[in-house]
Amino acid sequence: MTERKIKKTTEKWYDRGIRYALYALIIAIPVVFSPAFHTVFSAPKLLALRLITLFIFLLWGAKIYIEEQFTFRRGSLNWALLIYAIISILTTISSVAFYTSLLGAQGRFLGIFTILNLLVLPLFIWNHLNKKQVITLLKISTITASFLALYGIAQYFGIFQEGFNWDQTATDRVFGTIGHGNHFGAYLGMNLLLGLFLIPTFPKKWQKNILIVGLILQFIALFLTASRGAVISTWIAFGVVLFNFSYQKWRTVKKALQKTLLPGFIIVSITIAGFVIFDKDVDDIPIVNRTIATITAAQEGVVPDRLSWWMSSLDMIAERPFLGFGLSTYRDIYNQFRRTDYRTLENNGMQDNITPESAHNEYLNIAATQGLIGLAAFLAIIILIIWKIDRQLFAKPKKLSSEFYPILGVKAAILVYLFQVVISFGVIATMTMLYIFIGCAFVLTEKRANVMQQPLKGIKKVVLTIILFFGMSAATMSSINAAVAEVHYKQALIALKEGGMEASINEYHAMIAAQPFDYAYYQIFADAALQYSRTPGLSDDLASNLTDLAIANYESAILINDLHPSTFYNLGIAYLQRYAYMGDSFDYSNAEYNLEKAVAKAPNNPLYPYQAAKAFETMETPQARQKAADYYQQALNIRNPFRDAQPALEQVMRVIQSQPQTAQ
Repeated sequence: MTERKIKKTTEKWYDRGIRYALYALIIAIPVVFSPAFHTVFSAPKLLALRLITLFIFLLWGAKIYIEEQFTFRRGSLNWALLIYAIISILTTISSVAFYTSLLGAQGRFLGIFTILNLLVLPLFIWNHLNKKQVITLLKISTITASFLALYGIAQYFGIFQEGFNWDQTATDRVFGTIGHGNHFGAYLGMNLLLGLFLIPTFPKKWQKNILIVGLILQFIALFLTASRGAVISTWIAFGVVLFNFSYQKWRTVKKALQKTLLPGFIIVSITIAGFVIFDKDVDDIPIVNRTIATITAAQEGVVPDRLSWWMSSLDMIAERPFLGFGLSTYRDIYNQFRRTDYRTLENNGMQDNITPESAHNEYLNIAATQGLIGLAAFLAIIILIIWKIDRQLFAKPKKLSSEFYPILGVKAAILVYLFQVVISFGVIATMTMLYIFIGCAFVLTEKRANVMQQPLKGIKKVVLTIILFFGMSAATMSSINAAVAEVHYKQALIALKEGGMEASINEYHAMIAAQPFDYAYYQIFADAALQYSRTPGLSDDLASNLTDLAIANYESAILINDLHPSTFYNLGIAYLQRYAYMGDSFDYSNAEYNLEKAVAKAPNNPLYPYQAAKAFETMETPQARQKAADYYQQALNIRNPFRDAQPALEQVMRVIQSQPQTAQ
């Protein structure tokens, strides 16, 4: 191996292709969404992330093949990313739900393939972009955010909403093209501060003015997301980098404050006044309304849901402190650690149907699923990059980097994410931004970069080509199949809505064929089949066949992942339904077994024993009534009162006591 300094050379077609692919990536990830997918936002973004990444790998492979050597830049970032990647792989291998860790939970898709995909992004930037190109990449990011902010503002006023079947109401909380106000707010906050410090890098005044307008749009859209975490983290990050800025340029800060304080006050005042005019009442402003609701609930003694999740996470960490339960398994293991104090703000029992997808604290989430070792590895990346940034920001004036402002902007963007995920979590869009900015920061702060060269000729070149071909083919098929499953899922729902039960079932079969190792799709299919079986007017044979189909898919789901109480509960109900058709005691025994498993897997959730009691109560046999009574009592032991459990228990006990002793 030889070592030499990077020299400026004529840009080859593959290097140019990699550069433009990275430019496309930072646009595509926040922008792309499609209602053709069931998961409208995450699935298309995942597909874009993987396909662009594969395209970059293809170009890098072409570079290696043509130049007959593998070149890469040395740096501490390589080791930090490698260590976290290895630990993530180990947590996948040791996972309590291997396929969940491999593929990611359905809807979030943050399995090992996605994590490794994210970890190579800084390496792409570090190995293929220079400082000037990195600054261009950052400019593209904040300009894109300005357009998306405008889209979000239009969304708030009722534009661009029809025909997309959103789960949220954009006129209450703007979610833009990210899918949720919290994550769209984090994205805007990152780019708002990034753009603020990129203003000096634009050479012409009209360019600066256009960017300022874009930043104002981002500020307004950030406010409209009603995301307290995003707003607060943006202000905290701004305070931190303002200190960095003032350390070097106090006179500039003083002058800037004098020039911007009054205009800034006017902008904020007009924004708030506009909401008062449109909403008539300050309390109706989304971010104010949500804050009031939280305070009111706390005064009534309701423990904030996040606090309950955090306490559950600490229990998870205590049980498996080293490698955790497995990458992306928070939703799988939560029910075992659910606390009885978990309530929603509405306090209407909704929490009993909710299994949080994350701890809503990324650091606790990593510690619970990847262990303290995984958390330490992730924080090592963050500490390394912040240390390299601060070395530049606190340098002596004579040694101050010419990229001072872009470095400051990148630090601000990274800090917004790091602060925001204290009370939230990362998604594909925001995590992609984080790792891109980490790569950018490393390029901007590295004064001297060296490359290592490994010649690849003859048999080595052939072997590399074969590995690259098969690896690319497998990765491409995997990426496409993940997207295809989501498309078939959406088509199944559309077919059912249009009255085509058979067409819907065919779509569900295609969904399973595309993702045969994801338990969630089997459960989705089983839930649909069980629901279809109760359609009024069905023949007994068809209803029975649909029940059998539901049972088969629930059992397939459990073979892959046996951690979810809902799967066992629904399987138990399906067996009870078949028992009602066939009268086979085997089905009754299976129903009893699966309902007991459901209750056991959610020890602090009164919903499962309550629903099991309701199911047994319909059987009208002495044994079933006694089971119902036991389950009602178990639900009340967890939470009393709980719905109508107490009067239902009393009614069942009266029936039991009225039965002849021999019958009991």
